[in-house]
Amino acid sequence: MGLDQSRERARTRLCRVLDVDPDLAGDLDGDALRVARTRAVAAVLVLEPGPCDLERGRPAASLDALLVLDGTITREVRVHGRTFTELLGPGDVLRPWGREDVELIPCDVEWHALTRTTLALVDSAFHERVRPWPQIAGALVGRGVRRAHRLALQRALSCHKRLEDRILMLFWHLAERWGRVGPDSTTLLRLPLTHRLIGEIVGAERPSVSATLGRLAAAGKLDRSGADWILHGSVHDHFGETAEDRQPHSAGNGAGPIEAAGIRR
Repeated sequence: MGLDQSRERARTRLCRVLDVDPDLAGDLDGDALRVARTRAVAAVLVLEPGPCDLERGRPAASLDALLVLDGTITREVRVHGRTFTELLGPGDVLRPWGREDVELIPCDVEWHALTRTTLALVDSAFHERVRPWPQIAGALVGRGVRRAHRLALQRALSCHKRLEDRILMLFWHLAERWGRVGPDSTTLLRLPLTHRLIGEIVGAERPSVSATLGRLAAAGKLDRSGADWILHGSVHDHFGETAEDRQPHSAGNGAGPIEAAGIRR
């Protein structure tokens, strides 16, 4: 389904973006927040699982973008037979039609919805409606900065020599955003990650990923149960002192590395 078709369907469906993504409001409160909630309205695009042609129908305005409200989508970049995949989820801002038409090294980009995914069309009309509250535009820019940081971190972890380290680091990296703590203090990650997809993220072939996942399961570090990936222990157990460990904790805080990393109970 192309973007033009998606836009046509979305005309009859709108959402109050700040109701779905309240963090975009920043420090707005009181009357300002109430008014902003009624003005920050955007068309909604719904993608069913599978490939999606987001690059068709480029908007004319340079500020137009898509904000992920719910679900998980991948961006696959293919260069001379090798593929790098990026995972995107709620809060991410993407501009699939923003690539240069002519690139020194040609590449193909494909988008796939791993789950049913809801996007908000943050276009020039939206920006005009929320212009009185620059906090919203600032938050959207911040989302782009955080996405770039996550990509840099993902690139750094993929440079590690041992595939076991790359895969385990990837899962802990994803758990910081998508993980939750299970009843037995394990960390659960519910993402539809295939062995092929994991390999595209960490730079490895699928058979090597499958064999490595088997070794990690045998070592009691990472396994799978139904729809959940299960991480055992902690980041500290596997990789030593973390940045969070080095931060001073206030007395009576009681927040361990899992809670501090934002993993939900």
